[in-house]
This record gives sequence, structure tokens and C-alpha cells, in this order.
Amino acid sequence: MKKIITVLLLAGMILSFASCINRGKDSTTESSSQDSANSGNISPGAVTTTAEGVLESAFEMFLTNMTSVYGVNSAEEVKSYFVGTEMQTVTEKNEDTGEEFSYEMPKNEPGALSLADPDEVQNQTMFPLDSIDRIQNAAIFYNLMNMNNGTFSAFKLKNAEDVPVLADRVQSNIKSNQWICGFPERFLIMRVDDVLVCAYGLETAMNAWKTAVTSAYTNAETLYEESLR
Repeated sequence: MKKIITVLLLAGMILSFASCINRGKDSTTESSSQDSANSGNISPGAVTTTAEGVLESAFEMFLTNMTSVYGVNSAEEVKSYFVGTEMQTVTEKNEDTGEEFSYEMPKNEPGALSLADPDEVQNQTMFPLDSIDRIQNAAIFYNLMNMNNGTFSAFKLKNAEDVPVLADRVQSNIKSNQWICGFPERFLIMRVDDVLVCAYGLETAMNAWKTAVTSAYTNAETLYEESLR
């Protein structure tokens, strides 16, 4: 049975890393001067938490909220469906031969998102390509079987005044994207001071995530919440 589960997880991981979203260019290229006109009212550097920290703070409650969706009894069971960027070595034993074997799997938790490949950041999160340099750090976790069922990202911006405009550009990219391998039902964009929190996926996942973020951060603000159907 364990071998079957392992094969299914590995297959899901391969699917999740496949091109399940459009690899097109950023559809919005407004200039920095236009962005300044729409700046927010929170001082730059208002919080010191990282993007990964924001995701981690809401992650456990999100898993708990999703137990009824998956028809399981514990958040730990839901956790196996979601992964981040960090890898771990898993060692198992062949039930027939008793021989141990190892393989690499993503950890079931949010992970830091490298900014070294701006195209990949945009492809996974819909963050505007020409504004990657405005990010201080970023993080992500997503549904192992299909990223379009749930992708959750956060971006700590260098300047909190950029949050409103970049949120607008992310929502524009999401709404204009040509989806493949399934279609997200909803998207949700929130802010926690200078951290932009973005998600798209199934409606149940978006509802669970919104509740988790607002419970973890009383100052969380919903900027966009729209259907993609």
C-alpha cells in the first residue's frame, strides 16, 4: 500500500511542476510613475515579518479548515496534499525485498520562493515580471496534484506603498491568463501591511485560506476576491 501511495505522490508532483498555467508574458507593463499615483497609506517597513512567515502563520488553520473538504479527520491528513519549495529525502523499505530506497520530495509546508528566476516567479504566481525587483522576499505553497486547484503566495515588498498597484496588476494578470490543466474557480488577493498575499484555486480552498489569514492577522485586508468562472 505504501508503494502505491508513493507512486501517486510522485505522479502528482510531476503534474504540479508541469505547465499547468500559461507561460505568456506579463500583460501589464505600467510604469513606476503610474504606480506612485496609487500608493497606499501604510508606511514602508511597517512590519518585519517575512513572506514565508505570513504563509506559515495561516497554514495550520488553513489545513484545519480544509478537513471537511477532503473528508478527513485531521489537518495532518490534509497536509499531504500541499507542498512548498524546500525538498526532503524520504527513505522507505521495499515490502517484498526489504531493501531500503530513497527519493526526494517537497516538504509539506510553505517555502521561500527564489527571486533568481523572474519568469518562473511570474509563471507560478502571476506577479508582474517587470516588478520582481520590488520584492524583498517571497514564499509559496500549492496543491501537489494541480497548482490550479490551489496556489498560495506571499510577497514582502520593499515599499508598502507599492501594495495597491501591484495587487491590481496581479489581479489583471490572473484574470487575463490562459489557463490549462484545469481552471481555477476563484482568486483572492490580500495585504498584511507590506506583505501582498495572493491565491487562486478552488472556491473551497479560497474560502478556507481567507478565514485562516484573517484569523492569523486582524489587520489583514481583502483587496480582490473574484470568480474566474
